[in-house]
Amino acid sequence: ADTALDSKNATLVEEIRHVSKRRSNLNDALAWAAARWSVDQAVAAGATVIYLEDLRSMEAGGRGRTHNTRMSQTVRGQIADRMR
Repeated sequence: ADTALDSKNATLVEEIRHVSKRRSNLNDALAWAAARWSVDQAVAAGATVIYLEDLRSMEAGGRGRTHNTRMSQTVRGQIADRMR
């Protein structure tokens, strides 16, 4: 085992963990902001019910269909949960 490679690997693992946590925190903040805005708009319009559409069939572009679909569904699900 090469000690230099082990050190670089540990650094990369820590960086990936940090970036993943940051992305998760940003997604959570986005979900809360979107949910708050949606509920505020509904209240301002005098709505008594908010209906959510199932958007799983929408395509996302960028880093690959599967990855983007999972990411967008995660945030959409969080928004719906926060709205409830």
